[in-house]
Amino acid sequence: MLLLKKDVFLKTKIHSVLSVICCFFFAQQLSGQRPEDVTIDVCASTSFVPTDSTRSAIQVSWSSFSTTPLLLRYRYKAKTANSWSSWVNLTSTDTSFNDTITTGTEREYQVQADTSSLTNNYLHYGNILAGHAVPVNEELGRILILVDSNYVGALDSALEAFKWSLWLDGYLPEIDYIDNSTNPPYVRSIINTSNNLTGVPSLYGVLLLGHIPIPYSGDFTGSGLGYFPPDGHTTTSAPPSHEGAWSTDFYYGDLNGSWTDNTVTNTAGARTENNNTTGDGKFDQTLRPSNVEIPVGRVDFNNLSGFTESDTTLMLRYLAKDVAYRSGQTSYVGRVLQDDHLQLLTGEPFGGASFQLSNPIWGDSVAKLDWNTTLQTENYQWSQGFGFGAYNNCVNVVSSANFATNTYRTTFTTLFGSYFGDFDSENNLMRSALASRGEILTCAWGGRPKWYFHQMGTGNPIGLSVMNSQNNWNGSQFIYPDGLYGAGLIHTTFQGDISLKLYPYEQVNNLSIRQDSCNQSFVLSWDAHQDSNITGYLIQRTDTLFSSFDTSFQVTDTFFTDHSPASGMNYYVVHAIKSITNCSGMHYEMSYGILDSIEYRLPVAYAGNDTSACFNSLVNIGSNYSYGDDDVFNWTPTSNISDSSAPITTIQLRGSGSSDLVLSVTDTLSGCVALDTAIVTTLALPSDSINRLYTSNSCGDTINLSSNSTAGYAYNWSFTSGTPATASGAGPHEVYWNATGNFNLLLVVQDSLTGCLKNDSISHPVACVLPQELITFNYDYTDNCKSLIIDFTTTNEYDVLGYKIVLRKSGRVLYSTVLSATSFNPSQINRYLHSVALQKISEADEVLLIAQDANGISSAIGRAAISANPCSQPIQIIPNPAKAKEGQLMIKGLEANERIIIYNSLGMKVYEIINGRKSQMEIPIQWEPGTYLVSVNGVVFKWILH
Repeated sequence: MLLLKKDVFLKTKIHSVLSVICCFFFAQQLSGQRPEDVTIDVCASTSFVPTDSTRSAIQVSWSSFSTTPLLLRYRYKAKTANSWSSWVNLTSTDTSFNDTITTGTEREYQVQADTSSLTNNYLHYGNILAGHAVPVNEELGRILILVDSNYVGALDSALEAFKWSLWLDGYLPEIDYIDNSTNPPYVRSIINTSNNLTGVPSLYGVLLLGHIPIPYSGDFTGSGLGYFPPDGHTTTSAPPSHEGAWSTDFYYGDLNGSWTDNTVTNTAGARTENNNTTGDGKFDQTLRPSNVEIPVGRVDFNNLSGFTESDTTLMLRYLAKDVAYRSGQTSYVGRVLQDDHLQLLTGEPFGGASFQLSNPIWGDSVAKLDWNTTLQTENYQWSQGFGFGAYNNCVNVVSSANFATNTYRTTFTTLFGSYFGDFDSENNLMRSALASRGEILTCAWGGRPKWYFHQMGTGNPIGLSVMNSQNNWNGSQFIYPDGLYGAGLIHTTFQGDISLKLYPYEQVNNLSIRQDSCNQSFVLSWDAHQDSNITGYLIQRTDTLFSSFDTSFQVTDTFFTDHSPASGMNYYVVHAIKSITNCSGMHYEMSYGILDSIEYRLPVAYAGNDTSACFNSLVNIGSNYSYGDDDVFNWTPTSNISDSSAPITTIQLRGSGSSDLVLSVTDTLSGCVALDTAIVTTLALPSDSINRLYTSNSCGDTINLSSNSTAGYAYNWSFTSGTPATASGAGPHEVYWNATGNFNLLLVVQDSLTGCLKNDSISHPVACVLPQELITFNYDYTDNCKSLIIDFTTTNEYDVLGYKIVLRKSGRVLYSTVLSATSFNPSQINRYLHSVALQKISEADEVLLIAQDANGISSAIGRAAISANPCSQPIQIIPNPAKAKEGQLMIKGLEANERIIIYNSLGMKVYEIINGRKSQMEIPIQWEPGTYLVSVNGVVFKWILH
C-alpha cells in the first residue's frame, strides 16, 4: 500500500520539477488556457420538495463548455466521508443535474469533464458542498488552546475575552499552558489526553498560541526515489536547497499515526533547521502516516524581527481582531481577490483554486487585482496570491516587510511561492500575515498541494476545510484528484484560527431575564435583530459557564418563557438565526451570542425564627435568604419597625406579651405573594427599684440603701466614691462618703428566669459643714474714691471651695464675684482683700459675703450696710435747653470710661462716645430741634433743642 502511495506521488513529483522541459511540456498541453479554464463553475440552487418538506431538491449547474466534453459525469458523498459514490454519467451537452436529499443535510458533489483528446486525459473539476435548510450547529465541540508559557500573565484579559468569544460562538474552550522547552511528543500527548476524554463533547480542534514546540519531519530530496521539496528547490535544481525535513503541525493533528526517527539522514538543505538525522527529534515521514483526526492551527509570532512590536503585543493584536471578527464587529465583503503571477508557467493551474473556492459559494466573484495595493483600501473576505518566493516574500504579491507596516482588509488568505511554506523561519511570510494590522486571521501555503475551502459555504468552520485538504489521499485514491503535487505530504499545515466561519454577525441587544416565582419560570426578552433575513432566535441554557448547554429552544418572537429552569444558577445565551442563500444552497447561521444569568429561587417568605426579648430591646427579624430580583417586601404591623420594606429589619419591643409580625413577599412580575409570620414575645423587666428614703447626707455619715426584695431577682449595687464601692442583694446596705459632691448610685436588678435587666439610679449629694467663724468683715473707700475695698478674715475652711461677694442696692444685685479659698487647713486664719470699682449709677447700699462648699451649697456668713459715697458728684448737662445746630453741649461730673449715648424722640441712636479720663466733655450740637435723651453710663437725662 505504501508503494502504491509512493508510486502515485512519484508520478506527481515528476510533473512538479521546475525545469524548462517540464514547463514546456505543460505549456504545450495547456496552450492558450488559463488556470480557471481547468475548473468547473458549479453552483447549486435548493428548495423543499413541494409534496414532502422532509426532502429537499438540489440542482447543481454550470456554464456550458467552449469545447464539447468527451466525458461529463458527477459523483457524491457525505460531508465528512473519504470516498465517493460511483460516477453518474451525463450527456456532453448537460449543464446541470438534479438530486434530492433529506432536508437539513449536506451532500458534496464532484463534477468531472474531459475536453481534451482521450490520450491526454485532460480533466476539469468542480467541487461543491450543498444543502438546504441546514440547521445551525449549536455546539461545535471542545477546542483546546495551548498557550506558550512565556505569555503567563501577559495575555490574561485578552485570553479571557477570546475564551468568551469562542463560547458565545458555539465552542467549548479549554486553555492550557505549554513550556516551549518541552518537545513535540509531549505536546502531542497533551492533545491525545484531551481527545480521549470520555463523558464530554468531542474535541473539535487545537489552536497553538505562541512558540509551541515545532515538529520537523521528512526526507525531501532531489535524488533517488524520494519526494521532491514541494517548492522544487534542491542542490541541483533551483538552489538554495530546500531538501530535508520541513516544519509541520500535521503531526499534532494525526493522533494515531506512527512517526519514527530512525531511518532518515539528509543534510542537503541550505538551512540547518532542515537537516534530519536519526535520533535528532525530527521525524522520518515525508508522506503522512495516516489521516489527521482534528484540525490544528498555529498563531506564532516568534522571530519576527521585521516588526517593531514585541511578540506579546502582536499576539494581543491578533486576539483582539479575532474577537472583533467573530462577534460581527468587522465589516467584510464576501468575494475573492486573486493576484496570480504564475498562471500556467509550470503547467499547474494554481490559480484555479480561487475559482473552486468562489464559484460554489458566491458564484464567479474572483477579482484579478494587485494584492498589496488593493487590499489596503478595499475589503475582500478571501484573497489568494501566487508568485515566485523567498522565506519572507511572495514576489510581486506581498512581503513580510509590507505586513510589518501596512493594514490589509482581508480575513482569509492563501499565499504560494518558494520557501515560505516551511513556516519556522525568521520573518516567515505566512506568520507575518497573521501579525499584520488589519483583518488577516488565517493563511495557508496554497499551491502544492491545492487547498479546498468550498465546505465553508454551508456554514462550516474553516477547520473542516483544513482537514479535508490535509486528508486528500484516502489510502487508495485522491478525494480531490486535481490536488496537485504535495497532496498527502506532511508539510500541509495551517496558520491561524481553525474555528472561524464565513458569516459572523453581531449579537442581539438588551437581553433581560425576570423571574416569575408564582409559575416557577423565567421570562427572557431582547430587542429584535435588525438583519432582514432573521428567521428566529436560539436560546441556550446551562448551569455552568463554558460548558455544554443542557437544553435549547428556538422561537420567532423576541421573548421566551422557560417553564422548567434548573435549580440554582441559570446561564442563558441568545442567538439570532438568519437564513443564508448562496451557491451552496440555503443554510441557517446563528449570530454571536449574548449572555445573561439568573439564579432560580422558589417563591418564599421567611420571617425568621420566633423569638423573645426583654422590654425595649432591639430585635432583628427576617432572614438573609436569597430572594428574587423583582421581589418586594412588607412587614405588618409597621409600628416600632425600622424599615418595613426590607427582608431583614429591626423592631423595638414595646407593650407586653406576644405579637405576630407578618412578612409578605410579592413577585412584581406575576403578582405572586408569599407570607410568613414571626412571633415576638416581650418579656417584662423586673419591678424593683431603689427605695428613695433620703435626699442627701454629710461627709462621713453612714446611710442605708435598699430595694424591695423579690424572689428570683438578683441585685447588684454600685456606689461611686462610696464605701463599700459595690454590694449585692436587696439590702439595706450601709454606705458612707469622705468627700463632698454629687455621686451616682446604680442598682441593676436581674430576673434570673428571663435574664431581663432593670437599671435604676439616683444622683446622691454629699455635703460637709460650712465655715463656723467669720473673724472680721468690713469695707472702705479708696483715697481716690474710685473703688470699694472688701476686707474679711475667716477660719475653719474645711471643704470650702470659695466665697462669693455680692453688692446690692435696694435688694437688687449690682455686682457678684467668686473668690477661691486659698487653703483647706481648718486651723489657719485667712484674710481676703477685694477691690470693687465704683460707678455713679451703681453705688451699692449693701455688701454680702457667701461661703460655697464642694457640694455646691451656699450660705451667707457676713453682711454690711454701705453709706453714701462721699466722693460722688452729680452729672450736669449745659445748656439745657439749647439751640439746634449751634454751640457746644457740655457734660460735667463724668467718671473715667463712661459711655455717652444720645437718642432722638423716635428712640434712634444719633450719637455715641466713650469718655476717656476727663471729668467733663464738649460735644458739637448738630441735630434738628426736638426732645432728646442723653444716657451717661446708663443714667438717662432729658435734653431739649429749640
